[in-house]
Amino acid sequence: MESLENPIAIEQSSHEYKADLLVVAALHKEKKWLQKVFDVEWRNVERDGVIFQVADYKIDDKTFKIVAVSQLHMGMPQAAILTTRSIMLWSPSVVVMTGICAGVEGQVTMGDIVVANKVFDYGSGKVVNGKLRPNFEPVQIDSWIWQLLELFRHDEAVLEQIDREYPLDDGRPGSPLVAHLGSMGCGSAVVADAAMIEEIVLTERKLLALDMESYAVALATSLSTTPTKRIEFFIVKSVVDFANSLKGDTHHNYSCYVSAAFIKKFLDRYYRQLFLDNA
Repeated sequence: MESLENPIAIEQSSHEYKADLLVVAALHKEKKWLQKVFDVEWRNVERDGVIFQVADYKIDDKTFKIVAVSQLHMGMPQAAILTTRSIMLWSPSVVVMTGICAGVEGQVTMGDIVVANKVFDYGSGKVVNGKLRPNFEPVQIDSWIWQLLELFRHDEAVLEQIDREYPLDDGRPGSPLVAHLGSMGCGSAVVADAAMIEEIVLTERKLLALDMESYAVALATSLSTTPTKRIEFFIVKSVVDFANSLKGDTHHNYSCYVSAAFIKKFLDRYYRQLFLDNA
């Protein structure tokens, strides 16, 4: 599982290249785990000043091009710009975000996978007398891909296999791996305050998780869709804390791994619907 890209060679690519899957990660660690999970030969490709990691991934008799990229800095502005540039350069069929997130305690457990059926900016609205009156405008995944994800997340055999194949000895939570599907809030700062989550839940009661980039990736993808070219997206992340003062990095490797592994196994099963039927 060490078939990572050559750390020195950087290929200069032409604009004729096209990706089937674009994977955006907020952190370098999240991207590296994606590369480990797919376990194929990756190469560095420079396009217009951005260095991407590119691999040809074969499923059955079909070969698909996967492009991965990670942000230099966390947050929505970076995510939006990087996603938009990447879409313009690679014209992917599907955009996915992988990595870690904060979970809503009581709704999810440490290490659980959260698949977002909609994402929103929880800081949007109007401030009156020092208090935010929320006006969330979510971006939602298409219903057909929602149905595929709903079916897949209930496959206990797949989840058990993902957990069993985790290659490290530490970082695994003590509970069985579960995949949830629900809403994810996105904001400009790391949240370490449980009271803030309670405020968001008053408006979005089905909230499962928070992060700092997913809304930007989803919005950039949805705005890149044209009448002749539709680009699908979905977000898969794993819980590493509960957005309170007890933050730590104990489960970071496990969560980076399971979110990437979920994407790979989903792709292995539904590649025809994602890339062939949707062409």
